[in-house]
Amino acid sequence: MKTNEQLLLKHFAIVLRNRSNGKIDPMSLSLIKYLSRKDLIEIIKKIHAGTIPKGLDLALMENQELLSIIKNEMYIIAFITNKWSEEQKAKKLLGVNIISKNENRNPVPIPKLIEKKKK
Repeated sequence: MKTNEQLLLKHFAIVLRNRSNGKIDPMSLSLIKYLSRKDLIEIIKKIHAGTIPKGLDLALMENQELLSIIKNEMYIIAFITNKWSEEQKAKKLLGVNIISKNENRNPVPIPKLIEKKKK
């Protein structure tokens, strides 16, 4: 089974390929299943310079309505890729070796790998 990250990457690749060919499709509502409500609100805040637009009561809005406020998938792509980048930086700072090919394995802390090489 594919992970959410893989599915999002495929979706983003399609969006970017279409845009490079001059085709801008309407935003896919399927993105709702990959984005939390918190993510949607955070994207809206970033679009509007850290504030929530007046007249919008985000607490009463459904996720689909929040998605329609965003209007442009490029904001979502930017937000998600930045989020992934920050997660990778955090893992690197914690000294965790990231294993991408086999996600069922637990990451091995880098110091343990160094100790094994010394023996």
